[in-house]
Amino acid sequence: MSRKIIYTTAVAIETLDAKAVLDHFEGIPDGALMLSHADDGVIWGQLLNGQLTTGGDVDPEYIQHPRLETIQQVRFFWPGGEILIWRDGDGGRHARKVTDQSSGQEGFVGYYDEAQILWGDSTTTISDDWTRMTDGAQGLVHTVPLKVNNTRGKRPLRLTIRHYLKENDKTGVLYVVLSRLVTLEAK
Repeated sequence: MSRKIIYTTAVAIETLDAKAVLDHFEGIPDGALMLSHADDGVIWGQLLNGQLTTGGDVDPEYIQHPRLETIQQVRFFWPGGEILIWRDGDGGRHARKVTDQSSGQEGFVGYYDEAQILWGDSTTTISDDWTRMTDGAQGLVHTVPLKVNNTRGKRPLRLTIRHYLKENDKTGVLYVVLSRLVTLEAK
């Protein structure tokens, strides 16, 4: 499988106030998806009309509500950008926003997109917009903000990741310097 590199330097990176993002969803567009990795599991969400709905809201029997004290990182993402909030080793919160722009930070050569297969080979419909995905004998479970049809034992979820590239000044070799989430789809 070959990678198609899109040659552009159009990337904007900015530091944000993590508390403002978490408290007021500052800078997050309507419809953005959330992927949270916490000490107690993976939690999906979606921001609609200023309201965040998570897997814990729609499927509380299987999914926890996100708890600030257990969150390692949270990514709010949409096709044009991502806000990443993470916890450092001292418990501090940090945030950064990466967006595709018509002009942006210098030094980037381009990017390529990569589709990651997510676990989940069995579906349970929770609502028109949410599906519980389970996988394997261990009973791995996550509830995604997406309608997924019966999978018949296949793994249909694809998380698109965009990898931004820079060129090594000495060798000319391209390398990944930054990655962000783009979309979640069912194939």
